[in-house]
Amino acid sequence: MSATLHFDNEAQTWDADPIKQERALAVAAALRQRVPLSRD
Repeated sequence: MSATLHFDNEAQTWDADPIKQERALAVAAALRQRVPLSRD
């Protein structure tokens, strides 16, 4: 199985995993706290 095909297969259900969703939200929140973001 190629790396691309493996990635595509895993990506199909990646967001359905509540643990992965929680981790992604935690990382995003930490980034927002530590990295100055602006639309300028």
